[in-house]
Amino acid sequence: MGLIGTIATATATAALVHAVFTYLTSSTKSLPGPLAAKFTHLWRFIQVYKGRIHETQRHLHAQYGAVVCLGPDCLSISDPALIKSIYANRSWIKSRYYTTSDIRVGNEIQRSSFSTPDENEHSLWIRPVNKYFQTHQVLRYEATMSKPIVHILDRLNDFASGSKPCPMDKWLQFLAWDIMGQTTFSAEFGFLRTGADFENCISHSEQAHDYVALIGQIPFLDRLLDKNPVVRIGPPTFSAAIAFAAKQYHRRVNGEDKHDPVKSRDFLDDFLHEKEMDDQIDDTTVIQWLIRNILPGTDTVAIELRAIVYYLCKHPNAQQKLQQELDTTTFATWPPAYKEVQHLPYLEAVITEACRLHPAISLSLERIVPAEGYTLPDGKFLPPGTIVGINPAVAGRHRPTFGEDADEFRPERWLQQGGEDEAAFKSRVARLKDAEFVFGFGKRCCPGRSLALVEIFKIVSALYITYDISLVDPEKEWKIRNSWLVRQWDMDVVLKRRKNMRV
Repeated sequence: MGLIGTIATATATAALVHAVFTYLTSSTKSLPGPLAAKFTHLWRFIQVYKGRIHETQRHLHAQYGAVVCLGPDCLSISDPALIKSIYANRSWIKSRYYTTSDIRVGNEIQRSSFSTPDENEHSLWIRPVNKYFQTHQVLRYEATMSKPIVHILDRLNDFASGSKPCPMDKWLQFLAWDIMGQTTFSAEFGFLRTGADFENCISHSEQAHDYVALIGQIPFLDRLLDKNPVVRIGPPTFSAAIAFAAKQYHRRVNGEDKHDPVKSRDFLDDFLHEKEMDDQIDDTTVIQWLIRNILPGTDTVAIELRAIVYYLCKHPNAQQKLQQELDTTTFATWPPAYKEVQHLPYLEAVITEACRLHPAISLSLERIVPAEGYTLPDGKFLPPGTIVGINPAVAGRHRPTFGEDADEFRPERWLQQGGEDEAAFKSRVARLKDAEFVFGFGKRCCPGRSLALVEIFKIVSALYITYDISLVDPEKEWKIRNSWLVRQWDMDVVLKRRKNMRV
């Protein structure tokens, strides 16, 4: 057989023995799910590699019910009624999946507010700046946010006045990155100006998400790859975005950017204020806050903007209803101020419905069952240490909650129906909102939710006041890949300027 053959046979035998032992000792093997998933995490590793695990999870829940085994002692839950029980409880800590987003600096592995399982550590990170992400605080940055919106409309006019189709998926992502640059440190990255990926920030971000999503299914592999102390084997880093943030920080501190916080305030102004008030906050901490703004807050907004445009293209009647609502509204500013559009019912319904159908994050948000264990509604007991997660892309299409048309884009589900009295309407929509999981839930929910919604409301209203938007091929489906974030591409559109356009 030879040495190589002997090693291969021994390795295969060891793997088989380990898989059988894992199955026999698993406390969740009696729960429904694919047989292979009960032996090894390799099953879900392969499903994530395929890039559409959210669809696989939906099929499994349709087949097996509310609880499905995805791996040894790893469960997916579809019932949004359990969101509060799992995610509002501090004792349900994050699983090891999140450690793959830690960063190795020299010989040290640094955790972040996103990856740490320690709730106290998380609080120390976010407490000084969390207040700046409340809606009334975010609106102080609205003037800087509006500049890139005007910029993209100017760039889109080139497509509207010509015959070339517009790769809207790319331009919406360029916009999201430049808005975050403006609101964070009053400086665009340059995506809109160049019409290209600034120093590969986007491609590096996508490759990093591919890595985290995949390796997070078998976290110990991360120690052999990205966190390897001898030779790093991992994805491209966010070095370009980090370098840009550090550069803007030092330009501000040194007075080189000539920024006037009275005329136009940004997040960096507020982060520096916190640094002045607390000697424990150093330069590195402020730069980490800047990075925390940029990296999570760009691709997620771009994904939801794409979803809104795509579903409105696929449902032109909904686009017409939205434009009718916008056309009958008077705006004092351009682009419309958030306060002028936040209460437009059909606009809100469109945004909520698109986010429900296509949440940016579409892997299970994993938590570990605490020491006391957990009893499911059907009486099954989950022992401590079991990994449990709800996938926003599964919860958002839960038929008992959203109805048999849960897979359909129907903004009207969020509006009062004919013959429905006010009390019944409020009760029904409250139940739907309880199932919303797009931004997570509880203390560890997305801190930038208010910022993202202000951006989205402003951008969508400006786009549909200005343009009629349709897919080049109305029958064609977009392409998607789920790597924690479900990114979309190949959605070229035709833009036609409307008669009442503002630009």
